[in-house]
Amino acid sequence: MLHSSFSAGLRGAMSEFFQDLRAKFGRAGRETTEIAKMMEAMYQRFADEQGTRIGAPQPFAMLRYAKELERLEERCDRQYNSMFSLLTTEKKALTQKFFETVAVQARRVFESANRDVEQWLRAVMAPLETRVREHKIQLKRRLESVKRIHEASDTLEERIDELKQAEASQVNQLAQLDALKRAIDETLAPAQGLAA
Repeated sequence: MLHSSFSAGLRGAMSEFFQDLRAKFGRAGRETTEIAKMMEAMYQRFADEQGTRIGAPQPFAMLRYAKELERLEERCDRQYNSMFSLLTTEKKALTQKFFETVAVQARRVFESANRDVEQWLRAVMAPLETRVREHKIQLKRRLESVKRIHEASDTLEERIDELKQAEASQVNQLAQLDALKRAIDETLAPAQGLAA
């Protein structure tokens, strides 16, 4: 604005300022739409993989900020971009007033939009983060259960081995007792024949 030599240059610089703002908000709007679509896809993927539904994220509305910029541009046109203002106010003073009011207010609109987008992102991420945390807790519980089962199966296998060894020992003792009984029966058989 300071480098322009005529009022048309000042007007062009002010218009260019607002065109740049609209372009930035347009880019921001496209990015928030893209983020909303990605989050929706992540919600759907999580629902497909885990079998739990999460409501679709609400898209972020940039319209409010675009309207604020429109109102700001209209005010600027009335106060600074009018022929009367351009002809009656020194270029340096007009530029300074423009930046002290319009640029500061435009910055506030951007800061407000930025805060709101950050809140929106947290709100959009919260349900998915909660479900992921819950799923992680469930997986940890399942892992602990599997570990306990595995430890129990190891203990059970050891116990089965002990029982098999005890059974083999008892089978061996039974075989020895059977052999003793036969030996006793054989020894007693001739004596029973005499008694008869």
